[in-house]
Amino acid sequence: MANRSYLYSFNQDKKGKISKIFDISEQNCEIPIIYKILVSENTEIVPSIIFEDSLALKGNAQAGRKKLIAFFRKIQKTVKKTGKWISYKQDGTVEKNKEY
Repeated sequence: MANRSYLYSFNQDKKGKISKIFDISEQNCEIPIIYKILVSENTEIVPSIIFEDSLALKGNAQAGRKKLIAFFRKIQKTVKKTGKWISYKQDGTVEKNKEY
């Protein structure tokens, strides 16, 4: 199996039954930092709901969303304060201290 990351959201009742699954995103190779932040609260290792014999990470979406917004606000404050940001070129190299 290729190394891929998938981000799904689903509705679950109090008994644990899943009613709707929403495909949010798919990424090649590395797990994006946004995925990591979104599932960083109350994280559990669970059976995958999309692949047989695979595991997945499940986290509290509302709490993860709050952390993600705080992360973006911190980036925004840093850019406003310093007037500089880091840019990633298409080849993966970093272009540091680019003027904003």
